[in-house]
Amino acid sequence: EEAIVGMKPGTTKTVILPPSKTFGERRDDLFFPLPRSQFPQDTIIVGELIDIPAPDGSTLTGRVRLVDDYMVVVDLNNPLAGHELIYEISLLSIEQAS
Repeated sequence: EEAIVGMKPGTTKTVILPPSKTFGERRDDLFFPLPRSQFPQDTIIVGELIDIPAPDGSTLTGRVRLVDDYMVVVDLNNPLAGHELIYEISLLSIEQAS
């Protein structure tokens, strides 16, 4: 919304949004080491998305960042956290709210 202030219909501009205005910075506290024994043999691959149980009984989806003989590290950060987002926006028209 801030980006369209001052634009006129028919104009286009590029908007760069910092992490603070989108998905936030990457957080180290959202990396969770879990015992390797909780996972079936040979089915966990670095980079894949997996579901893990949360303490409240719900399910959380995270990306596998590390697998070794003893643990699996799951990253629960949003994949876009820590990244600038670049949009190209065009204002087509301005209409009165009804």
